[in-house]
Parts: sequence; structure tokens; C-alpha cells
Amino acid sequence: MEYVAVGQQVADGEPLALQGGAACEGATHYVRAMTMGAFSLDATASRTVGGSAGAGGVGVSGDTRSGITNVSGGGDLAACKADPKSVRCDAVLQLSVATLPQHAAASKEGGFGRGLGGLTSIPTVGQMRELEVGSDLAKADVALLQLIQAATRLEKNEKENALEKAKMWRMVAEYSGENPFQQSAKKRAEDWDRVALAEAQRAVKAKKVCEKNASDSGKLGKLLAIDDEVLSKSQKDAYQREYDRAYSPFKEILSDCEGWRARAGQPWVATVLERQAQSEKDATERGDQEQQRVVSDKYGTVRKWKKVSTVGGVVLLGGGAAMFATGYLLSKSATTDCVGAACPASAQGKVSTANLVGSIGIVAAAVGAVGLIGGLVWPLPQAPRSEARVHIGPGPGDVGVSTVFKF
Repeated sequence: MEYVAVGQQVADGEPLALQGGAACEGATHYVRAMTMGAFSLDATASRTVGGSAGAGGVGVSGDTRSGITNVSGGGDLAACKADPKSVRCDAVLQLSVATLPQHAAASKEGGFGRGLGGLTSIPTVGQMRELEVGSDLAKADVALLQLIQAATRLEKNEKENALEKAKMWRMVAEYSGENPFQQSAKKRAEDWDRVALAEAQRAVKAKKVCEKNASDSGKLGKLLAIDDEVLSKSQKDAYQREYDRAYSPFKEILSDCEGWRARAGQPWVATVLERQAQSEKDATERGDQEQQRVVSDKYGTVRKWKKVSTVGGVVLLGGGAAMFATGYLLSKSATTDCVGAACPASAQGKVSTANLVGSIGIVAAAVGAVGLIGGLVWPLPQAPRSEARVHIGPGPGDVGVSTVFKF
């Protein structure tokens, strides 16, 4: 047995409740941790050939050969030894179990916080390096320096959103005069664009968290108000624990739900998210177009070679048949002066020529037949998609209907 352990995956806490209904009845333990890595279990067999063996290894003679057979394994042992962070270290080497809490064994989940997921992390934009303006102030572009000053001042304004900061740095990058700061300004605009997207996504998520919490807290209150005879106290405690765990990561957000709702409703948030959605759509369309181009090229190439193979096959098949017929007629003509298998010297050359022409004809006809069959039978790849759409719009003085086909 050879193995390498790279670490553990540990549950973040005990189960609050069980899912699975009757399948969970009788459960007593849960998996608390798993040791991960890779292993290989090999069996080695030795045998002695051409000799005799004595007890206790005394008097052993002959040729000993070993055979190694892999019995079982998991993960990639070599990859794990080389890099403990490799995704191939995915074999479970050991399970650590813990006793299932009684409240979990008897509890059901209420679905609190389900579907919320985590919060988007906000990227940080580093401190801007000091600009190298140069010693020759007479050549300094004052307008450009004033634009950079406006951008740096806007960065320091915590009340201003990241989208406006990105726009300001983009103005610096697009300055029409001589601009030695173009690349650094472009990079800074891209950094603030990423911050703007993350902040917009967080604002929308925060609004969703607040709305979900309002619904879940109302549901929890109604559950806790039910008599213990109908809903046991242990089940109510399980619901409370589930609710607390679901919303503990969002305490800061829940303390300012009104502010987050207002932030999520600001126009710049919708602008950033719409731009991101359009960017993703454009990327998808470019991918589809590239895939369509590949399909179209492959379709066109195969179609071209099918046509060439078919036409060439017909030509070779017809030409080969004609050559075979010509060889046959030449052979008949050459053998008129032959008596049995004996032919005069003058006829032997004609017979050889007839045989050569006939043989070439047979080969050409065979190749032509293969080409013809291949051209007819060889399947075409999936044809490129075609679109047909009807467009109704104003024509010259009236309403016209036109159909546009795209191939």
C-alpha cells in the first residue's frame, strides 16, 4: 500500500436537520472530516522456476521472478507527490465520523436562506504611483494634468460610485494630445470597472438577502408561535438554529437594508449590470459565430471533396470501362492469327498491349467505383444553421412584408 495524504476536508458544523425523509431513519453518525490524497494498492507475487526450495529459505535455488498487480487505487499518486494542490488528489483515504446530534435526527429543515449563496468580493484598486511629469515644465500639458488631477480627486471621494471613477480615467486615456499616461490611465479605468461590477452585484445581492430575510423571519415567527403539542420545542430550536446560521454571514447587510435597497435602485447599478449582460451576450454570440464558421468550413470542405470524388469516380469508371473494352477488342484482333496458345511473333506485341490496356482499365474502373461510392455514401457533417425570419415594416408608401433568409 502506497499513499500520499494532502489534507482534510472538514464540515463547517454539525447538521442542523436531515434531508431525505425515510432514507435517514436509523442514522446515528455523520461525516465530520475526510482525509484526501491518492493511493495505490499493489499485490506482489514471487515464484521460483527451475530449482528446489527448502524450509525457512534454506537451500533455495533457481530463478526467482516477481509479478506486480495493481489491486486498487484512487487519485493520481505521481501527480499528488509532485503537487499536493493537484485536482488529481481526489481520493478519500480516511473518514472521520461523529455522533449525529439528537436534534438533527429528529428535525426537518425550513429552507431558510436557501439559494442566497455568498457575497461578491470587492476588488481593491492600489495606490496610484507618483506621476513622472518631467523637468521641462514648459512642455507640460496643463490640460492633461488638470484632467489627471480631477480623476485622482474623484478617486478619493468615497461617496462617488466606481463607474464614474472608471469614466474619468477613461477620459484621461482617450486624451487627444500627446499622452504619456495613456496606458496607466487605461489600466486604472479597467480596475475601477471591475470594482463597479462587483459593487453592483453586491448591491443587488444585498437587496435579495433583505427581501429573503423579511420572508424567512416572518415564517420563523409563525413557526415559533405554534403550540408545542403541534410542533415540538426541539423542532422549533432546529428552525431557529437553521435561520441563525443562514443569515449570520449577512449581519452587516441586514443592519442597513434600507440603504442597500436604495443603492440597488441607483441608475449606475442598472447600467453596469446591463453592460455586463451585453458583454456576456456578445461573447456568447462570438463563440457561436466561430463555431458556426468551423462547421461551415468543415461542411464546405467535405461537400467539395464529395463532389470531386463523385465526378472523378464517374470519369475513372467510364474511362476504365472504355479501356477495358478497348483492350478486349485489341486482344480479339491480335489473336485471330493464333492457333491455340501459339501466336506468331507479329501478334505477341499486340497481345501484350491489349493486356496492358485491359489491366489499366480494370484498375481505373475499380478506383472510379470506390470514388463514386465514397462520394455518394460518405456522410456530410452537420450543415450550418440557416435562419428564416419574416420582417414586417414600412415599405415605400405602405406596409410591406419581406422575408430574409440567412445562410
